[in-house]
Amino acid sequence: MLGKLGRWLEDRWFAPWERARQQRRLLAYCPSFAPILAQFEAHYPEPGSAGLTSFLERQDRQIEADSLTYGETPFSTWIALLKHWKLSPEDTLIDLGGGSGLFSLLTHTATGANAISIDRIEAFASHGHQLVEQLDIQGVTFVCDDFCHVELSQGTHFYSTMTCFPDDLRAQLSAKLAEAPSGARIATVTFALESPFIHREAHWKHLFPWGWDDIFLHRRV
Repeated sequence: MLGKLGRWLEDRWFAPWERARQQRRLLAYCPSFAPILAQFEAHYPEPGSAGLTSFLERQDRQIEADSLTYGETPFSTWIALLKHWKLSPEDTLIDLGGGSGLFSLLTHTATGANAISIDRIEAFASHGHQLVEQLDIQGVTFVCDDFCHVELSQGTHFYSTMTCFPDDLRAQLSAKLAEAPSGARIATVTFALESPFIHREAHWKHLFPWGWDDIFLHRRV
């Protein structure tokens, strides 16, 4: 009973409150992001809307990969990462498993860097294409594909939430990111990359919807 009450309180009170708090922090960091966030909220009106989009498409397409389990990174974590990276318009972020693409949109709006959001869920790419066309956003691209099959040579910065990745997929991603340009910066969640071509530079702890988790910062040597 108490477990059900706790989940009800989280869904009905805490999740919307925390979402509103994160949005205030986001717009304080990047006020020009307001029209993009408004369009995003219109399409994904509830805290779990994007996750439900992913779940329903995986069911329809009979995709059973746990690696596609959807989890949103808090805006405060993205802000901390962008402040640390200090991207410029000459940089390109590639979000590997970018989901709804909100991080790519924020990165471009806040820093002027190009951004590419890669995800296997077609609905995310479709809505992303619509949004950038409606708001005439240049410099953000949505790609529906397996990120292990995508060319990474244009990226200078990479982000991937690896929380649900099995051992073999983490190994594939480590090998794939070894193809990134020398000097590229890479952030991963939950697990660090393992490659002689990738140097681990720092380790942070941040709060995610599923609890405190690790962020590993790397550089391609």
